[in-house]
Amino acid sequence: MIDESASTARNGSGVVDGGRPVTAALLARLDGLPQMSAGASLPFPAPLRAPVESGVVLARPLLSEAEALLAANRERFAAAQEVDLQGRTWRRLREWTRREVLTQAHAYTQELIGQPCPPPDPAAPCIVSGHQPAPTHPGVWAKHFAIAGLARRMAGSGLNLIVDNDLLPGTTLLVPRGPRETPHLEAVPFLEPTPRLPWEEALVGDSPTFASFGRRVSESISSDWGYRPLIDTCWPDALHARATFQRVGDCLSAMRRRQESRFGAENLELPLSRVEELPPFRWFAAHLMAHAERFRAVHNEVLGDYRRRHRIRSRSHPVPELRAEGEWTEVPLWVWRQGETQRAPLLVRPEGRRLLLAREAGPVGVLRLHREGEACCAVEDLAALSTQGWRIRTRALTTTLFARLCLADLFVHGIGGAVYDELTDRIVRQFWGMEPPAFLTLTATWHLPLSPFPVTSDDLDRLRRRLRELLFNADRVLTGEEAAVLAQEKHRLIAEANEARARRHAAGPRWSEGAADRRRHQRLREIGHRLASLAAPQIEQTRAALEQVQRQLDANRILRSREFAWCLFPESALEALARRLTRG
Repeated sequence: MIDESASTARNGSGVVDGGRPVTAALLARLDGLPQMSAGASLPFPAPLRAPVESGVVLARPLLSEAEALLAANRERFAAAQEVDLQGRTWRRLREWTRREVLTQAHAYTQELIGQPCPPPDPAAPCIVSGHQPAPTHPGVWAKHFAIAGLARRMAGSGLNLIVDNDLLPGTTLLVPRGPRETPHLEAVPFLEPTPRLPWEEALVGDSPTFASFGRRVSESISSDWGYRPLIDTCWPDALHARATFQRVGDCLSAMRRRQESRFGAENLELPLSRVEELPPFRWFAAHLMAHAERFRAVHNEVLGDYRRRHRIRSRSHPVPELRAEGEWTEVPLWVWRQGETQRAPLLVRPEGRRLLLAREAGPVGVLRLHREGEACCAVEDLAALSTQGWRIRTRALTTTLFARLCLADLFVHGIGGAVYDELTDRIVRQFWGMEPPAFLTLTATWHLPLSPFPVTSDDLDRLRRRLRELLFNADRVLTGEEAAVLAQEKHRLIAEANEARARRHAAGPRWSEGAADRRRHQRLREIGHRLASLAAPQIEQTRAALEQVQRQLDANRILRSREFAWCLFPESALEALARRLTRG
């Protein structure tokens, strides 16, 4: 657990690789406030929690150590560069992947921002992150500025992978509505309702809902909270992108990327669906398919151990097991046909020197591939399947496997991805026999300027204790002659009751003062009721304060939420976060 009470320090040590002790985290307050290394040496990966306070960035290891981390990763790749993957070594596959992906990213980014940008050097350091196209909260968005700053410092390239093979979770954005005392969340639609299909299949068309979204959100925020949100400035970028792109994910990415340029971040961008249409990815996917049975065995062994150590009973958390059904083996890839709304796990079955592909609904195709053969023909076969409308896409674990092993020199995760990559690291060690590249974990907390109430759960506990004291021990807080007389009598009766209890204990079970005990008990109840009656105004006042604090705490769950999308913030609120991280 992160100890947020640690002393302030400008420098600290962080993780070097996935198996050694590390310093837990960096808590860096922006706007010139000092960095804080929190916690002592912990076994990695240790539980991470997002900062509670607004304006705080958490990174593990420290950003100042990222260059050393990247250099160590390059040494690991050099040590494993001759490992064979269906006829290509890691070195050749990485060089090929970098060249193809960065070339495509350069072209796509120029489309996205509508202007030229400098071409990347595939040999230079490449710092990678990724997320879905939907507007994220600033804690996720902070990764984009971090990789831009690291790339600038190392004279390399920052690359954001737009994870558009995930399912579109919905077509609304949660917006806080007032009043401040009783706020609520409103789901504002940015697109007409659509089936829950992958992002890459979701088209924007000439949707009037999309066209009016920015105006509707801006008017809501301005009227309820009195400030102008970023969406008022950047939504026109999403509308402008419709002239170039048909997919809603591209339009949202254009809006985000152009705003990042205004804040000084110049990362390359590429949808994951485009990466998965490139020959290097198909080579990597073919390698997993050719060794599906062994990969499944390693995957399920690692997953089972993870669940035992973390006492997880769910069969779907953090990921489901890979299945085997007769001669068919599930691989960690999705498959669907263009226009379909349902993804399905990809199943493979070896047949001589071929590999059959299927899903539960039926056959998909055939690859000229076997366990010891090269993947060149399989790459051609996968390309042919693509022209027939088949989409073969990564699942979450495969996404980070490919990005970390074949593309990035350093991958930057959020907290959730870092947790899941405990599995990925162990799979890399057991399946390929190499030490996995280390990654950096980064998040931030930023609150909307909604004026949360200055109350905490401690205030609630304090008022509850006071109310209980007023109800049952009002003599401790009351003043006045009658209260003093009653308190004196109460203490005398309690002393008598204690003496009687001592006599019973000494005399044994035959001793009885039943009538006297009952009289004392009745009188104590009468005194308690009278004292509570005398304290009635304070009891009523305390109950009212308790109800008010509870209402304010309920309101603060919205007013202090860190989950609101970055485009709902005023520009000035996020510029400090962006500028600090992009300075590298």
